[in-house]
Amino acid sequence: MDKPTQQELAAALEQVIAALEAGQAPQPNAALRRAFYCFSAEALAHDPDIVPEDLEKILAQLSAADLPTFQAALAAVQNGRQAWLGFKVVTDPALVLDSVDTSVWNFNGPGQGSSDDQSGVFFSTKNKEIVFSREPSPRDRRQMLDITRGPHMHNSQYAGVAWTSIPLEPQGRVVMLGAGDVSRALEKVVALCDFDTVVIDDDADYLNEARFATSRRVLLENWENLSTVASLDALAINEHDYLCVLTRGHAHDTEAMLWAVGTPASYIGMLGNPMKNEQIFAFAAQTGVAPEVFTAERIHAPIGLRMGG
Repeated sequence: MDKPTQQELAAALEQVIAALEAGQAPQPNAALRRAFYCFSAEALAHDPDIVPEDLEKILAQLSAADLPTFQAALAAVQNGRQAWLGFKVVTDPALVLDSVDTSVWNFNGPGQGSSDDQSGVFFSTKNKEIVFSREPSPRDRRQMLDITRGPHMHNSQYAGVAWTSIPLEPQGRVVMLGAGDVSRALEKVVALCDFDTVVIDDDADYLNEARFATSRRVLLENWENLSTVASLDALAINEHDYLCVLTRGHAHDTEAMLWAVGTPASYIGMLGNPMKNEQIFAFAAQTGVAPEVFTAERIHAPIGLRMGG
């Protein structure tokens, strides 16, 4: 799923702020639905509690009391701050008020679950900052901070209420150079972390919807001269992206790596044993790539975690 750009997100937040300042509830439209994509049918495909229509209900309930929440969110987008805009979605008012917090995190014994039976929008950061139109209960507060751990963390802890969120910082993509089995497995893993994924290969038999249903697919004519391929230029690789060199059988790791180091991506990793990788680095140096490009901070090779195997 393509996420909204920072410009689109900022424009949507400004639209909400303008409506609230005028004493009106924001009207749902295509721009707001795209910005708050956590309410899309695609995002909710595996969520039994929230439905797309919940966004309209939440927007209709907003008032001037919610201005600080959206103003904090807009400032975070404009400053590239790591923060989230979260949504408390009450699915059953009776249940959420009767709910008792018996979780292992409630060190004071059983207590109130949610603070009230109203849905709402809040702002939160990893520094435990919360902006909300009303005082959350301790249990609500934990939920509001829990969304900063990832999109699939603890979104339904007790009956009658569910939680969802969108990140406000720029969202990176995982770009997999190669459509082999490793890339197929990686696509599933990074999707759990809410990354968009892109897969690049020169063989349509490997690069197809059946193998990569959720990724953007870029089919090359060949792996030569990747720096001149217009479809790769259109990806607009930036400092928030993660590039993974995973070509099938390592056959085109050299070409993929030479292209990757010419991008501003924040992370480049290459699959393969150290001997093979060193040969690629040596070849790259012969082509004029500066040796300092291949620092451990810039290139992660072999890619992945050292498991001691």
